Amino acid sequence: NVSSDSMVLFRERGTTQWTQVGTPARTRIHQVQVQGLDSSKFYEFVVRSRACNAATTTDTNNGAGYDFYRHAPDPGPRTQHGTTFDFETGAEGWTVARTTQDQAGLASEWRRGPTGDASATGWHVTSTTLGVPWYHNFNETTLTAPAPVSFGTDGLAAVEFSMALDSEPTFDFLYVDYSTNAGASWTEAAHFDGHNGHPAYTSTDARFGNPGGPVLVRFRFKSDELLSSPAYLGASIDRVTYASYPNAPPGITENLPLTGPVPPPSANA
Repeated sequence: NVSSDSMVLFRERGTTQWTQVGTPARTRIHQVQVQGLDSSKFYEFVVRSRACNAATTTDTNNGAGYDFYRHAPDPGPRTQHGTTFDFETGAEGWTVARTTQDQAGLASEWRRGPTGDASATGWHVTSTTLGVPWYHNFNETTLTAPAPVSFGTDGLAAVEFSMALDSEPTFDFLYVDYSTNAGASWTEAAHFDGHNGHPAYTSTDARFGNPGGPVLVRFRFKSDELLSSPAYLGASIDRVTYASYPNAPPGITENLPLTGPVPPPSANA
């Protein structure tokens, strides 16, 4: 919550030596590029920031560590669960919430309306002030499914949907979250940013390890506190479907404990 440097400590899983990369430039928007990784190996990493007063904070994911993205193997046959939500006749039980507004009191939230195709209807992040598909800074709005879904015994769950996206890259995101406790807490399945051809839609999905039992799904759009310029149009979704696959990617459901110091040695060491 204060300007600080951006550091990533990473290592190959099972080893003890950490490698630290990053930048000393102080900011509240952090991004670190890590190069030279071997895609055939597993790595774990933690993130750290140090402010000008030397206060340091390290995020170890509660001791579990984080793992870098790896390309998944072929997941096998697809199984659809339930019918497709096309939102043509109404909200179909999906509910909207808004949690923030910008410094001027301007707010955005999910609204149902035409997709641009005269024969289709979907959901759009819409300025409640201007009444048009557009979003303001420092906004967060959620669109939550009407009921949990069970993905059976397959190892990999998926939320499939059509998406039109126009957001500020690396700053404003569309998230797909899921909850195993009826919305008491949420886990991110995937996030998307940038431009994918908006207003045209593309088919995409968010895949995650099947946690077993009922899963509640939501779409969440969140913008940062900085004013985007030029203005971006936001996110639109349509045709939401649940599916599952038999094969989960390596590491997606297994525990990834830190095998060395928890947390890693201090930034001064």
